[in-house]
Amino acid sequence: MTALQLSLVCCLLLGVAYGYPDYSSLIPNGNRVFHLGALWPGVGHTLRNGGGPLNSFGIDFRNNNYVWNVTLCAKDSDGDRRTNGEELGDPNCTWSIGQPDPSGTTTHPGFRTTGASRQ
Repeated sequence: MTALQLSLVCCLLLGVAYGYPDYSSLIPNGNRVFHLGALWPGVGHTLRNGGGPLNSFGIDFRNNNYVWNVTLCAKDSDGDRRTNGEELGDPNCTWSIGQPDPSGTTTHPGFRTTGASRQ
C-alpha cells in the first residue's frame, strides 16, 4: 500500500469514527442511560450502540433541533406517563450543557419502562 493510499484509508476511518457528534453530552445523564439491563449509549436509537432507526425520544430530540430545553424535557416521548426530564434525572427541567449531570436513577426516555434502571 502506498503512502497516499494509506493516508486515504486513515482519513476515511477517521471520518467514520468521528462522523457524528456526541449527542449524549447534550442531554442530562446521556452517558448513564440503561435499557434491558445494559448501558444504552445510543439513547436516541433503537439499536443499543446507536445507528439505525431512531426511537421515539430520538425523533423528538431531532425535531427539537438536538436541544435539551423545557419543551423536550416536559415531553413524554415514549408514552409511559413519565416526562423525559423525569426519566433522565432532570424533573424540574433545569439542567443545561456544562452543568454536572443530576444524580439519581434514570430510565430510558425512548422505550417504555416500568422501573428505574441502574446508573
